[in-house]
Amino acid sequence: MVRKGSPVRFWLEAPMTNLLTFIKYYKLTKDRRYMENKSDWEEIEKWASDKKQKDIEKFGLDTDKIDIEKQNKKMRTVAKVSNSAEKVGKFLVILSISLFIFIVTTVLYSNVVNFKESHDVSVESIMEQYNRKMKIISKEVDEKENGKYVFELKENKDIHFIAIKRYGHLKEDYVYRLQKYLFDNWESPSKESFYSEEKLDEDGILYYTMYIEINGYDDIDNAMSKVNEFLIYCDDWIRPEFSIRLKENEKSIWACPCIEQEMVYVGKWRFKLDIEKNLEEVKKSYQEQINNT
Repeated sequence: MVRKGSPVRFWLEAPMTNLLTFIKYYKLTKDRRYMENKSDWEEIEKWASDKKQKDIEKFGLDTDKIDIEKQNKKMRTVAKVSNSAEKVGKFLVILSISLFIFIVTTVLYSNVVNFKESHDVSVESIMEQYNRKMKIISKEVDEKENGKYVFELKENKDIHFIAIKRYGHLKEDYVYRLQKYLFDNWESPSKESFYSEEKLDEDGILYYTMYIEINGYDDIDNAMSKVNEFLIYCDDWIRPEFSIRLKENEKSIWACPCIEQEMVYVGKWRFKLDIEKNLEEVKKSYQEQINNT
């Protein structure tokens, strides 16, 4: 047994005493902190309660509820704007897709219609267009009657031309073949003043043009006298689509702008050349090109 007051007993009891002292101090400190925090919260709650009461007395309502309602209203507004933007975006996407589908459908429909109705294009319409009697002497076509047609004029069996019909479209070279035939058979010293150019496309369609080179305004009268000589030679075969020009360097002037249609009798018409007016118009065109350069 360790007697009271001995050094050994002191060292045995000291740690236990210290531990108990620490526990009592921690508990006291914790209670004090709790009381201090509780006191703070009580002051905050009291302040909020007093503010609420003052707002009710002053304004007749609780301003805290108004702030909350304002925030809710702002949030609802933002949500509405966001939903509206989303709806507009979806609408634009749907509109773009619909427009694309419409364009593609229209193009496909047009091509299908042209393909189905290609046989409705009448090659005989060429006869009415040029007011000439002609016949088809050969053709290379498919089951839809698309292909190449070779025509011969009944009034002159030496004049042939080609027509190409392809899925609702028709192209032909009647005017160019006629012009070439007339020029090739024209016998005149003035013929030496003309140059001619011709080319064939991939379907054998002829493109033909004639021109006279000039060196200025003073050469127009002489050149046009030769052009008019050829047009007079063409007589009843004359066409306003004839490609005849005067050329000076980069300038190129159409040399037969005044070929006008006149009725011979019902169902029969022809073209007539106004020589003086034709010359005036060519000179006017030349001056306009000079002024624009």
